[in-house]
Amino acid sequence: MTIIAAIKREERKIEKELKHLQHKLEGIRSAGRALGHSTSQEAKAVKKRVLSAAGRAKIVQEVL
Repeated sequence: MTIIAAIKREERKIEKELKHLQHKLEGIRSAGRALGHSTSQEAKAVKKRVLSAAGRAKIVQEVL
């Protein structure tokens, strides 16, 4: 097999995978549009939880 043939075969394989991923992405986008703005609001509503130094100290004391 020549190098050019191998490259073309890999190119076809990647193009097929790209089409598959684009199809999946379109499905996700469609679902987002169907849900409306609720998806973006839910993502913004989730806040990162922060543990204070005192809380970490209590956990360490309980473990030891």
